[in-house]
Amino acid sequence: MPHPGTDGALAMAMGRVILREFLVEREVPYFQQYLRTFTDALFLVSLREHERGLVPDGFLTAADLGSDEENARHRTVLVDRTTGEPVVPGGSLGFRWGEAGRGRWNLDLGEVDSELSLLGSAEDTAEVALPRFDEGGSTMVRGVPARRTGGAWSPRSST
Repeated sequence: MPHPGTDGALAMAMGRVILREFLVEREVPYFQQYLRTFTDALFLVSLREHERGLVPDGFLTAADLGSDEENARHRTVLVDRTTGEPVVPGGSLGFRWGEAGRGRWNLDLGEVDSELSLLGSAEDTAEVALPRFDEGGSTMVRGVPARRTGGAWSPRSST
């Protein structure tokens, strides 16, 4: 039974075990399809400069790629495995607001075969400062597969 205040640590530990056993140590096709269909793990995360170096910022959006379509600031981006290009799938977050997205609130990848990791196709490795929750505000630096997208570094949001 977790003690009060430790539920976040327990959830992160469970997530780590699940990812390690079903994605890192062995690739389970059912799990990969689940990630592509029901999670935001396939969306790109932008990096920004900070006094500690590069740090995760937020999801990369259509606005970051120069789009001026309705609610582009909220339309999240992923990489199509077939083309290697960033795309904004139908039904991503920004479709929930405005007339253009009316009725398109569920993620619809259509013909897009989403990439789960940039590990094999990254331009480079970015040294990213990640928060540590066990040492009161400290960080750890890890090399993360990344590529420049829309003028900014973008690692995967997972793996």
